Amino acid sequence: MGRPDIQTTLNQGLGYIAPNIKAEPSENYFTRVGSETLREAQGISQFYDRDTSKEMASAGIKLFSEFLLTGDVDATLNELEKVRKKCFSLIRLSVDLLIDIAFDDLK
Repeated sequence: MGRPDIQTTLNQGLGYIAPNIKAEPSENYFTRVGSETLREAQGISQFYDRDTSKEMASAGIKLFSEFLLTGDVDATLNELEKVRKKCFSLIRLSVDLLIDIAFDDLK
């Protein structure tokens, strides 16, 4: 099912964007434009709200919505970074502590 020819057939009928980059996009305008956008993107973030903490996801979705209205990349990135530092500072402290413990054991 992962072969480009099979993905092309499935996605032509279903109107989805094929996960295989070598598959031909659907004739559907939105699917074709979506495929082109993904191919040209420098990176993607799939399921942002499921791949991060609840606090980060809530703030991020709000900031992304504001970005769609303002288009202010710098302000959005600055606010996302503030939220990231707040949400994940304890994780970083825990990792640093574990590294310190591991190195102390090596001495």
